[in-house]
Amino acid sequence: AGAMSAEPVRLAADADTEDTMYQAGAHGVTGLLMGGAYGALASAFSGREVTLAASAPGAPSAATFTAQLMARRAGLFGATLAVYGGARASLLNSRGVRDPFNPAAAGAIAGATCGALAHRSLPAAVTLSAAFAVAAAVSEMGQSPDYLVHVGEIAPLPKRSAEEEDE
Repeated sequence: AGAMSAEPVRLAADADTEDTMYQAGAHGVTGLLMGGAYGALASAFSGREVTLAASAPGAPSAATFTAQLMARRAGLFGATLAVYGGARASLLNSRGVRDPFNPAAAGAIAGATCGALAHRSLPAAVTLSAAFAVAAAVSEMGQSPDYLVHVGEIAPLPKRSAEEEDE
């Protein structure tokens, strides 16, 4: 019978993929979808404002208001999560260590971006930076219960050979 190939099976990229552009794109698309959904929900629950806004002469319709709110939220969420994904992958690649610092620092950068884009104020950027940093680190720790216990024992990532980088 035929001999089976000993070549390893290539799996699709996942959350630990070190490709910065992949991470930024994947997080950005996720953010666009989440932001659009949040904008639609926010519009649905702000019925009084939509009705009042639509009743004014020359005002946009309720559907236009909803679309504008969805677009605003999608852009903000998409940009914030794209920055987070890119920063996290960049830190992982540059430091070569997978530890709580990478998501915390990436969360701080993304939070500052969100604060700057949404509120255009330094206090909002600093506050969101701290909140995102804590949330990202806690989220990362939730993936592995012993993440903090063994943080001093984390080994550097294995270096990729020239053959792997050419593929």
